[in-house]
Amino acid sequence: MTNIAIIAGAGKGARIGNKEKSFLLLNNKPLLSYSLETFDKCDFIDQVIVVVGKDRIEQANNLIKKHGFDKDYNVVEGGNTRQESVYNAIKTISAADYVLVHDAARPLISFDLVKKVFEAAKEYKAVIPAIPASDTMKLGALFVISTLNRDLVWQVQTPQGFEYSLLKRAYEFAESNGFLGQDDSSLVERMDYEVKIIIGNYKNMKITYPLDLMVAEKLI
Repeated sequence: MTNIAIIAGAGKGARIGNKEKSFLLLNNKPLLSYSLETFDKCDFIDQVIVVVGKDRIEQANNLIKKHGFDKDYNVVEGGNTRQESVYNAIKTISAADYVLVHDAARPLISFDLVKKVFEAAKEYKAVIPAIPASDTMKLGALFVISTLNRDLVWQVQTPQGFEYSLLKRAYEFAESNGFLGQDDSSLVERMDYEVKIIIGNYKNMKITYPLDLMVAEKLI
């Protein structure tokens, strides 16, 4: 069995100074380092594919060499969107059984969560970690259209886990239809395939605003 993790790290955050989030520093370490360290501990992951911007490829390779990680690592150039970046990584895979896709902007990923996602992916073929919404959720733009049933609303996290052949077909289908999804699971959903929800980790926050870095420093 061959299992691969894809770390999506080519995105820039408009709300955090339009910087490439993978290389923002958290306790003097790039965010990317945290995900690399966690996946390197996962004996059920055989290869890690890191996706970064073209001008960060050398830096990412140097970061991997500096840590002396044991796994097979491959650094891939990202695209104009997250979806394109992940698809670039998928295209480099010749064969695999399961693939986990994770955002480098979530540095507090834990080994336990990765393991849970992987085990669930083997059972359900498509799985996402998520936490229940705690706030009242409204649908609308300038005005409220409706109030959503909070009991049915989830805040989705990564890594998301998939049977490789299913994820590959979903990306190919999205490309053929010109569909741009919000995450990897949304592409699978469009193929009318059920995606399993498992409970995520409240610490597994996404770095979006400068304040998030301050919070993450307290949680790390």
